[in-house]
Amino acid sequence: MKEKGLFLVSCLSDKKHIENGLPNEILSSLTILFGSIYNITKPSFSTLMPEAYRNESGSDLGSTIAIFKMKKDISYLCQAKSLLVETERRFSFDNFRRYNLNPGIFHKGFLFMASHKNGPRRAQLCKDVWIEPQLRITNNTVYPLPWSFEEFLCVHVIKDIDRAINDNSAHWE
Repeated sequence: MKEKGLFLVSCLSDKKHIENGLPNEILSSLTILFGSIYNITKPSFSTLMPEAYRNESGSDLGSTIAIFKMKKDISYLCQAKSLLVETERRFSFDNFRRYNLNPGIFHKGFLFMASHKNGPRRAQLCKDVWIEPQLRITNNTVYPLPWSFEEFLCVHVIKDIDRAINDNSAHWE
């Protein structure tokens, strides 16, 4: 039996789109695709986002994370990434993504995020999908890694993820 882990989606966008939380159009799409949401982190903002994202999605970027009430094995990231690419396209404008959506799953003590881009710490999971660890879980405590994405360095985000991992009362699907 494959190990199943907590599933989440990170949403990166211009501040004007997410300053009040996950936009309804994205929230509706994610709920249709992946079911009930356990928690949505409050948005975090940074000026340190990579230039490629700033050029595409705006200079004042922020992110929020939807944690779902389901557990999946890591291979699910291949399907989830494809579904999210279609969602990004649906809400793009002038060939620019309004939202950058990336799925993640906790697996064997790490949060792995999926991407269509290869990189130095990334392993290929399936055709055109690579995974990279972003958080480490030790003794039920969440820790960022030296290369963690900006959204995973915020204390409130780590606390929300930590709470979800340790919530034994949650009814995971």
